[in-house]
Order: sequence, then structure tokens, then C-alpha cells
Amino acid sequence: DKEEFLNALPELAGKAYVVLIVRNQMSLSFPSDIFQMTAVTVPMLLTGNKALDPLDALRTIAITDGIPELVQLFDFQRTFAENLGLLFTQNSTYFRYAESELRRHFRTPETYNILLYGMATGHNRISQLAEFSGFPQNKCDKYLKALDKAGLLETVQRNDTAGHVRTHYYPKGGYWKTWFRYVFPSQGCRLKPLEGDSLQLLANDIDHSIVAEYFKTVCWKWMRKNYGDYYWDEILRFDDPKQQNVTVNGVHFDYVQETKDHTIYVKIWDDIGEGFPKAEFQKIETVTTKNRPFYENIYFLFSAGRACNYVEQLRNLDTVAVVNLKSLLGQKNKELFG
Repeated sequence: DKEEFLNALPELAGKAYVVLIVRNQMSLSFPSDIFQMTAVTVPMLLTGNKALDPLDALRTIAITDGIPELVQLFDFQRTFAENLGLLFTQNSTYFRYAESELRRHFRTPETYNILLYGMATGHNRISQLAEFSGFPQNKCDKYLKALDKAGLLETVQRNDTAGHVRTHYYPKGGYWKTWFRYVFPSQGCRLKPLEGDSLQLLANDIDHSIVAEYFKTVCWKWMRKNYGDYYWDEILRFDDPKQQNVTVNGVHFDYVQETKDHTIYVKIWDDIGEGFPKAEFQKIETVTTKNRPFYENIYFLFSAGRACNYVEQLRNLDTVAVVNLKSLLGQKNKELFG
């Protein structure tokens, strides 16, 4: 019994050195040292696997959240797509981990599964979740609070299709997004082993829906830490939803902010397998200089792969930051992946 065990601990701790390993942080009634087990990060993974492609390391952490028992399932002698074929089988640890975690948190996980599945497949407003699940909105609200308490829910303020700022709900972390998007729909039937073109199509879709989002998260951490190297007139917060996902003269930007003397543009190229292309920046240059001359604009351009030569040469300009995965993995930026 957990309560009896905890009650007996003070006396035991006075006689012996006790190491208590727990899933969630807890307070004890006697003096103790707390050591938090660290999730595996992209830099840690690359340090331990010198031949590993940095992009595959990014992919691995994106779909596991760095959970050690999931990361260790990967065979880094295989491609990322080949590893997916091993993970996405009925009895794999990757497959079963979510089930055990959900049962640990909830007596009836089925109730919460439908909401998490809805979020993972694009139903992110509470009204959308109510319609998708068939639950009344007040029930959805109750279940969402329980998911949040369990650490499985992420809330983000974003513009809806009408331009109004609304709360959007998502499964917290790439593992849960991956599991509910790709694994959960197969519950109740045995997954056939994936191979060939089907496996590569799955890998491509995960790149687009999961890995790109994780890459964007790292890019935003870089922005908050480093934007002052390019712009120092005022403090930028990046948390106003009205300045996020903005379209300027037909071109989408992840962030746009007008200041007195400059306009700041952030563009994250979300094709994970491709560097920032020349045609895309030429389009950006065309639409943004309609509003202000080039030298009054500050551009932050991100891509996982190396940008094309045309864009790389822009690094020499004081108003253009070109950031790829290699530079994100530089020594001074390693904490971005923590």
C-alpha cells in the first residue's frame, strides 16, 4: 500500500540510504535530496551517436519527447523511416507506452482518448471538441482540466478563422500527438508491418505534422534568446497572437511586428527535408518591400537544412538572420533543446 510505504519511510531513512524513483515529483515528510531525471535531448543524442544525422536526431526527439525508454528503441544503424516500421507494431513499447500512462492517470481512459484524438487531428477549440466527441461543452471543460492536471494538455492562444483570439487545445508533446494521430486509429486491429513506399509516406507525413512543429518550437526559443543581436530598439515578446501567422500581400509569415523604424518578419521554412529556397525569399523580398524599403525590414529565416546559396549570402547583411539546424546545434544554443 502506497500510504503505508510512505509512512514507514522516515524510520527506514534513518537507518539506511534510500533511493526512491518516482514518475511524478512528490514531497516527503523528512529531509531528502531530489534529483530530476533528464529527458534525452538532440545534442545528447548526437554526442552519444557520432554518425547520426542531426535531422534524424531531431526527428527521434520530436516523436518521443526524449523519454529515455522510447529513445532507446531506435536502431541508429537504420534510417528514421525504417525505425518507424519497428515502432509502429502492435506489441512495441512505443505502441504500449501511451496505454499504460493513460491507465495510470485515468480510471476510464476511453473518455479522454476521444478528446486527445480529436485534438491530434485538428479539432482544437472546445466547441469543435464537443461536436467531435459528442460530449457537452461543460463535460469537455471538465475533462480538459483533468488532462491538464495529468500533464497531457497544452493550451495556446491563437487566431481562429475569423481572426478572433481563442484558446486552442493540443496533446502535450510530440509523442502524444504522434500516438493519437497515427497509432490510436488502429486500436482494435493488428497493425500490418509497414514497408517500402508506405513507410516513407508515413515518415514524410510525420515530418510535416510533428517534426516541423518541434523544429518551430526550437526556432522560437532561438528567437527569444538571440533576436537582440539584430534588433535592439525595444524588447520583443512574440506572444501576441495577432502578430503570429500573418499574411502580407499573399505570403504567410510566422510572425510580423511593426515598430517605429522597422518591420520584423519571421519565416520558418517547414519542409524539414529542404533548405530555405531562393524562390521563397525572392517572393518575401517582393511583398515586404512594397510596405517598406529592404533596409528597414529585419528578416529571421529558419530552415532545418542548409539554405540555398542565394539566401546564405544574405548572412552578410545586418538585417538578415539565416538559421539552420547546424547553427541551432552550436555550443551556445544547446540549452534550446532542454
